[in-house]
Amino acid sequence: MLRGRGRPLLATLAGDGLRIDEALSLERRHVNLAKGTVSIEQAKTDAGVRIVEITPALRDELAAHLDQSPFKQPTDLVFPTSSGRKDSANNVRHRLFVTAIERANKRLDKLGIERLGNVRPHGLRRTYASLRTVCGDDPVFVSRQLGHTDVRFTLNVYAQSVKRRERMTEAEQSEYDRAVEWASWARCRSFRHQCQNEARDNALGQGERPPKRCL
Repeated sequence: MLRGRGRPLLATLAGDGLRIDEALSLERRHVNLAKGTVSIEQAKTDAGVRIVEITPALRDELAAHLDQSPFKQPTDLVFPTSSGRKDSANNVRHRLFVTAIERANKRLDKLGIERLGNVRPHGLRRTYASLRTVCGDDPVFVSRQLGHTDVRFTLNVYAQSVKRRERMTEAEQSEYDRAVEWASWARCRSFRHQCQNEARDNALGQGERPPKRCL
């Protein structure tokens, strides 16, 4: 499974913070490689309906995957089964994640890094929030990209990641830096200013110091 849609699916979960069902429901028409966005058109809440920006590295992954996929119609799924149908979240968890974690743990063993535990697809949303905040994105922006209306989840993840980085070994820091480099991007100036202004307004409204500007 990792040889086909597995790698780009994992990259989308970690690099875009999508819920597993959102990723499995994606159709080709929802992915705009030219603009660098993914559209989530159906969700349980209004906040869940959103446009998520994709980084250059993830865009390359999706471009290669879509080019190789035999399902070329706009309404075809991005990550379908071999028959073109929608896969189940349980199947992805049991087949893709088990294999991916086994491979990751073999690499971690060689590097002398503690093995991964029971990682679930939803946990990659925390990975996304951590990487985005470390890359300098404003928590308000990250929360909206996740489909959240409350910024506290993002702030909690960021606080935990800061504490975790303080205890990292040299090998762990090296691998973490690779992940941050993969997640890096440069957004357009107009959106950067919008993000900066909204974050400042929210902070001032709560009597707090404005957070750092977006990259």
